[in-house]
Amino acid sequence: MQKIHILFFLLATGTYGCGVSTNPLGRTVPASHKKAFDVHLTLAQSAYDQEHISLAHDHATAAYGLNAFSERAAILVGYGKLGLLGITPFGLLTSLTQKSNSGNLLTDMINIVGITSAKIGTLGTLDTSDSTYPVLVPFCAGKSRTLLRTLQIVTAGIQTLCKFVDSDVRLSNDPRHQCKPIIKDRNFSNQSRSVWGILHLIEAVIFNAALHYPNLTSTGTTNLEARSAKLAKINVKDPLQIPTLIQELNSFSTIVQQVFPISGVCAPGDPQTQFLALTNDLIVIDAAFKIYPNIPNKIKTPLETATTVVANAQSSSASVQEKLGSAQGAFNTKVSKSVATVLKQVKSSDLTPDNIQALCTAYGTIAGIIPNDPNKPAYCS
Repeated sequence: MQKIHILFFLLATGTYGCGVSTNPLGRTVPASHKKAFDVHLTLAQSAYDQEHISLAHDHATAAYGLNAFSERAAILVGYGKLGLLGITPFGLLTSLTQKSNSGNLLTDMINIVGITSAKIGTLGTLDTSDSTYPVLVPFCAGKSRTLLRTLQIVTAGIQTLCKFVDSDVRLSNDPRHQCKPIIKDRNFSNQSRSVWGILHLIEAVIFNAALHYPNLTSTGTTNLEARSAKLAKINVKDPLQIPTLIQELNSFSTIVQQVFPISGVCAPGDPQTQFLALTNDLIVIDAAFKIYPNIPNKIKTPLETATTVVANAQSSSASVQEKLGSAQGAFNTKVSKSVATVLKQVKSSDLTPDNIQALCTAYGTIAGIIPNDPNKPAYCS
């Protein structure tokens, strides 16, 4: 196995790591701790290079425990966390460049992260109002992060690295990002930034799979999409079927809002929905990797595609609701287009003003924010 400092960052960031001896200790570390720290840090590096991941993680954690101001120790803890998940930066890069990518990075990574439908099913409650196409209503993000070992490890890695990453990749509405940053003695900022980005990418893969349950491939149809397709079976050209359409559309828009909530779902103690957490992850991923010019195009293109869903809502003036509405519109493009196709078949002359309001309100709830929505029915303009 190639050494850490010539792995992912040599290829993707053009940076090289430095030896243990160049990593300065905080001035408050006692001399007795310094020796033990140096030993643990050296053993962590050596164990990792020899693919003894658990041992490397143990030594890195011990080193970090002796000096929580050591950037190098924090990075080695991050590598160890990834290693416990069966992931190395170089291995991840190799897997994604060698396989035939669909262009959807989040689904391409599912097998790499080791996610199954059974694991995803633990992250929410199944809505079986349509027993043929059950949909997962996700738990809030904080609770979800306690239910899967992978998410527990990711969260621990994020909390460890937090103070060593720049403010542009930390978000005010993510409780794991609330830390006092280290300003001095940061000699490995690119490594910290990249491991930070990979950790958020792993979480994004998992939460994306939950929101698109049970589809774990980029080519299949999610149950939410299958439910939207059933609306086409209603004979909307028959005016007598308009009440049925409104009823079914309202029911469908309700489940969409439960899966992709804009606000008002999670309690103050666990304020993030999985949808907000996923949106935040994508913002962090975009910021973490876009400064690196040497990422191979086979990775760069799907990475940019994955983060496009929040690209139009990242300004400091955008509210959380605006970010989520934009992300919802991007995530639910197939669903909203399917619904719009049904609604366009309804003759506007058969609709009362109340009918129009009901149909258009439900459509807006499903579609989210889509700038200049080309699919919106004319009577909803």
